[in-house]
Amino acid sequence: MSKYLLEIGVEELPYKFIGSAEKQLKESFIKFLEANNITFDSVNVLTTPRRLAVIIDGLADSQPDSTKVFKGPIKKIAYDENGNLSKAGAGFAKKNGISPDALYVEDDYVWAKVETRGKCTKDLLTENIPNIVLKLQGSHFMRWADHEE
Repeated sequence: MSKYLLEIGVEELPYKFIGSAEKQLKESFIKFLEANNITFDSVNVLTTPRRLAVIIDGLADSQPDSTKVFKGPIKKIAYDENGNLSKAGAGFAKKNGISPDALYVEDDYVWAKVETRGKCTKDLLTENIPNIVLKLQGSHFMRWADHEE
């Protein structure tokens, strides 16, 4: 667990917007962290007319590894009469990104267990911070770059 600080220097913000920016940043960061299954203790946002700061306490270093189990087609459709994988069975394995050997049969259905390694929190934040900041809404915003988003 660690602490994360993002400080954004800005031109003078209208005083009416400061409270809105604080609320938007807090909600956006919480939504992002929860959507990416990243654990944290708290998100605090501090604002002044020239600074926006986000402090995240107790931030996990990475997402947890996850295991998902997917139900596939019925056994008699996934395998032919010789016990070989049919197109339906092979398509199910390919769709879930696993080897056909990793499929298993339970309750007369074919199942796939997909294990996913958690991504590094630092990488996820680096990729997504610009989007979170650029989505701030206000009545007096000016953008000085040519962003096609």
